[in-house]
Amino acid sequence: MNEMVHRRALLRAGTVAGMAAIAGCSSDGTGPGGENATEAETETTESDAETETETETETPTDDPDRPITGDSIPELQPLDDAMLEYMDDRSIEAGALGVSYDGEIVLERGYGWADEERGAPVEPDALFRIASLSKSFTDAAVETLVDDGRLATDERVSPLLEIEPAGGLGDERIEDITVQHLLDHEGGWNPSLTGDPMFRPFDIATELDLEEPPGKREIARYVLGQPLQFTPGEATVYSNFGYSLLGQVVEAVAEPDSYHSFLVGEVLEPIDVDDVHLARTHPDDRPEREVWYDDPTRCSNALELDSADRVRCADGGYRFEALDSAGGLVASTRALLEFMDAYWLTGEPRVREGDSSGEDPDAGSMNENDGENGTESTDDTEAAGSVGPFFGSLPGTFTVATQRGDGVDVVALFNRRYSNPQEIATDLEDAIDGISEWPPAE
Repeated sequence: MNEMVHRRALLRAGTVAGMAAIAGCSSDGTGPGGENATEAETETTESDAETETETETETPTDDPDRPITGDSIPELQPLDDAMLEYMDDRSIEAGALGVSYDGEIVLERGYGWADEERGAPVEPDALFRIASLSKSFTDAAVETLVDDGRLATDERVSPLLEIEPAGGLGDERIEDITVQHLLDHEGGWNPSLTGDPMFRPFDIATELDLEEPPGKREIARYVLGQPLQFTPGEATVYSNFGYSLLGQVVEAVAEPDSYHSFLVGEVLEPIDVDDVHLARTHPDDRPEREVWYDDPTRCSNALELDSADRVRCADGGYRFEALDSAGGLVASTRALLEFMDAYWLTGEPRVREGDSSGEDPDAGSMNENDGENGTESTDDTEAAGSVGPFFGSLPGTFTVATQRGDGVDVVALFNRRYSNPQEIATDLEDAIDGISEWPPAE
């Protein structure tokens, strides 16, 4: 596997999870970077008098009335058990699970309630915010442009974007940032030192004298006017902002397409995936099939730029539309599994054993038969090894996806964030390992 891809995969599968905050709020809904700062921060601040928060509960709910939708598959009951136990132990109200085997979907299940009032069950095709799993789609969009010869990974980003930094360029080294630097989280930004700019709407609105919450373009103008924390390429630090810039690179190269329209038209439609959408901040603006987000944290209302109005962080603490390529997509488990059948979670086209398309079967592999963070390939496994688990997390959202070397892909989506992302990944891995016979596809 390509060394750069391998490092990027390890970062997203390991370091990000270790930060316990692929996205996270501090205890008071703010963070060290300023009002409402959150994702990928490693520090927290003390709660203030205006904060309304709840702590994560360890008390099991074991709700006998919890609805479960989708076809029950006796052979796969251990997966249902793992999901239900995980949700009950953490009082998670809504979840969905999708599993495929050798590229064919064998299980789609919804668990719990799609709405806060418990009036409707979560259906198997329910939509959830997928948070940082969105980055896999961005990787695939960039890969598409590179394969088409419209973009090179060693191209410098600044000339492509034509963004005028607020107050002038904040650091001459910004001009040296390449597409590859952004893909590998080596652009020069360290949000643990500055706060994540994708979650600092009030600070940026104040700095740019905005009357509305900043979008991704305004965020870029602000950040590019600030100094870097390290020389591009000399360190690897997880960066949501870097992936926001990648989406804007896609838009610049594919003009007049937006990031999402390019993703749909040139990445998803060719593989018949049609259920990936842009996240909407306000509940009234979301699709009917999208679940509610159970978020105990409270933030100042970023949609109105009203610091006195405390709202659920998931419903107005940030402008989720600005996240698009960094973490702002909404999808069903089926859409994710269909995407994962065609692409590795690191963005490279995926080719299964026996496919004659001519693509490199090792593209995207985290394994290469060395057993590192994967399963050693044998005659009855995929030649390309495994990728994952990858995680995503935002206020009110937690997601996990894994492409296993034995032909099993799994996606789990939840409407409440929990602090240890590895737990459910391990539970599902153990359940899959205990399955001796796989049912035929639907």
